Amino acid sequence: MDIKTLPTILGHVSSATTLNTYSHITDEMRQRAAVKIDQGIAKAGDAEQEEKPKERTMTTFQARKWWSRKVS
Repeated sequence: MDIKTLPTILGHVSSATTLNTYSHITDEMRQRAAVKIDQGIAKAGDAEQEEKPKERTMTTFQARKWWSRKVS
């Protein structure tokens, strides 16, 4: 049942009252939530590494002359 209908049937003023009264958390639920959080953190860490630009290293620069000032 959706969380808006049940409080109305029970005579509660808000959904929070119903949730606080009738919901509970099991150890299995906590474990599953912890795994999801760990996976989310790992994905966020991977994304941060991908977004960082690669470290630039010193290279030998050679300018190219694309045009000439010689007049024919």
